[in-house]
Amino acid sequence: MDLNESELGLIGACILEPINCFSLARKRGIDASDFTNTQTAMLWSSISHVAESAGVENIDALSIMREASLKHPNAIDDLRKVVDTAVEHAVAPHSEYYITDIIHNRKRKEAHSLFADTIRELNRSNGNTIEIIANAARHAQNIAKIDAPDNDTPENIKERILQHQRDRSSGFQSKWMSVENILGSYVAPENLVIAGRPSAGKTAFVLEDIVLDKAMQGIPIGLVELEMDKESLYMRMAASLAHINTFRFRTAQWTDEEYDALSDALEKIIRLPIYIADKRMSMPEIHNWAAYHAIKYGIRFLVVDFLQLIKRSDEPRNMSTTDIVGGWSADIKGLGKDYNMSTVVISQLNRGDSRTKTQTPGPPTLEALRASGDIEQNADIVMFIYKKPGMSEREFSMDSDWPIEIAIEKHRNGPTGTVPMWFIRRHQRFMTQLQYEDQGRQHAEGNGG
Repeated sequence: MDLNESELGLIGACILEPINCFSLARKRGIDASDFTNTQTAMLWSSISHVAESAGVENIDALSIMREASLKHPNAIDDLRKVVDTAVEHAVAPHSEYYITDIIHNRKRKEAHSLFADTIRELNRSNGNTIEIIANAARHAQNIAKIDAPDNDTPENIKERILQHQRDRSSGFQSKWMSVENILGSYVAPENLVIAGRPSAGKTAFVLEDIVLDKAMQGIPIGLVELEMDKESLYMRMAASLAHINTFRFRTAQWTDEEYDALSDALEKIIRLPIYIADKRMSMPEIHNWAAYHAIKYGIRFLVVDFLQLIKRSDEPRNMSTTDIVGGWSADIKGLGKDYNMSTVVISQLNRGDSRTKTQTPGPPTLEALRASGDIEQNADIVMFIYKKPGMSEREFSMDSDWPIEIAIEKHRNGPTGTVPMWFIRRHQRFMTQLQYEDQGRQHAEGNGG
């Protein structure tokens, strides 16, 4: 008989200690289809039937053989020999090892099947090679996951909760204390949604407070930029770091001092642990890219700018955009959980009837976000960035300083509230109210005011 030792061991362990061993195997999802040998598969089917009909505590060699004789009468002699061998060689405390080895064998079969299906699909494809490979990589990552044993004892639950709180206390703070007082740090694997109307400073905020600030602390950042190219991103970050007017560089109107400052800033930024994907990608491609960078470079933040620009892939044609976008947000949150990193999603708002020609509109609401799918439901924190309401739109020119409000409208683990700030748009930088007032006083004193 060509029998697998782990399959024999698990059958024997379930006969010797049925309550502990079979219960553990059932929690780990062991099924007769996981067994590579026909006879051990028959016996596991019989064991499962005894457990369902008579109770786990009544699993023993006699009850198993009685059940097997009803379903496989012609194989009963061989099955009895397998049971005797299993009981003789099994070590009940090793049941976890047996189960894990059987799961590994299942994973190998699933991987072989996946690769065979992928090769067939590639041979039939008409130019969708990258997407097919990205989908295969995503499925391969799911196959590679091994569910951990059930350790939900009261002591373990308590330790996990306390560890989570310790992790929270060591989260990454916002560079602005007025924001930090409400936000309570960026903590993995929370999902943060930053939303606003067009040209309100969403990307600038994320680049300054998360990408640049955290990377300069040595924290690896993954940035999926679906709107701008990599060079434009570096230019914006360098201009922000050097306090230089971005439009002047766009029109080649810089001074020698500004050029030198920008060059120095770029030299610093290109050496930071910032990993950028600047092409339009589908969700499977984003998943594959993020997983690779999480494993190889240990990225602690995944930023997606912005959600609605993700490329559609294999979603059903009759699926609504609302459902598709909601699915993308759930997938991104899942990446944070899988690789223990904070996920930051920049999202456009449904404008509705909020626009006026002369005045800035009122604060956005969660309803505007919900119109784009289950984004709000999937988010742990929802932050809105918007121009101060009720002001003349003429005050928000390229060269003026914009009064901005940052509102945390949803916080699963903390308070909500609004923080007034200033967006120095020409420099793509933010300031708190206090910083802005101090800068004004220093400027006045420097001019003899």
